[in-house]
Amino acid sequence: MTSARTWLARLTIALVVAAGFGIGVAASASAHDVLISSDPADGATLRSVPSTVSFTFDQPVQNFDPVVSLIGPDGKQYATATPQISGSVVTGDVAPGPAGAYTAAYRIVSADGHPVTGEVRFTLAAGASSASAVSASAVSASGGPAPPVAGGPSGSSASSTSSASAASSASAAPAVASASSGSSGLSAGIWIGLIVAALVIAAAAVVLLRRPPGRGPRADKDY
Repeated sequence: MTSARTWLARLTIALVVAAGFGIGVAASASAHDVLISSDPADGATLRSVPSTVSFTFDQPVQNFDPVVSLIGPDGKQYATATPQISGSVVTGDVAPGPAGAYTAAYRIVSADGHPVTGEVRFTLAAGASSASAVSASAVSASGGPAPPVAGGPSGSSASSTSSASAASSASAAPAVASASSGSSGLSAGIWIGLIVAALVIAAAAVVLLRRPPGRGPRADKDY
C-alpha cells in the first residue's frame, strides 16, 4: 500500500509540473501583438474613399517588412506604398477605387518577434470618380511601389500584372493566419487535456491516501 501511495504521489507531482509548464507556454504564445482597432473599422460602410488604411495593435510593432494590402470588389490591389510604422500603428496609403466590398489585410512582426497576420472588411458606398481612378492608375504605373521588371511589360499591362500579384499575396495572407490559428488551437487542446488528466489523478491520489488500509480476507472457520 505504501509503494502504491508513493507512486501515485510522484505521478501527481510530475503531471502538475507538466501542466504548469503548459500554462507558461500558453501565456508566452498569447504575448503576440493583438489588433485592437482599425481605420476603417471592421464592418464599416464609408461614404467617401479613404486615402489610408491603418491598424492599431496593443504593443509596438517591429519595423521589419510590414505589409498592408487592400483588395477591392474588382479583385484589384489598391495599396500604393510601403506601410509606415509609428509605435503600435501601421498605416498604408491606398488609391481610390470603385464602390463595393473591400478587404484590408496586414502582415507584421510583433514585439516578441513572431509574424502576425489578419484582415478587416469594409464597404465603400460611393466609388471614386473616373478622373481620380485614371490618375491613380497612372501614378501607380509610373512611380508606384512595385515597378515593372526590366524587360517585362510596361504601362497599363505592368500595372495589371503587379496588381494581380499583390492580390494573390493578399489572398494568401488569410490562409497563413488560419493555419497558425489551427496550430495554436491544437496545442491549447493538448495542454487542456494534460491539465484535466492531472486534476483527475490528483483527486484519485487524495482519495487513495485518505482511505484507511483495507482488512484482509476473513479466514474460513472449521466446524
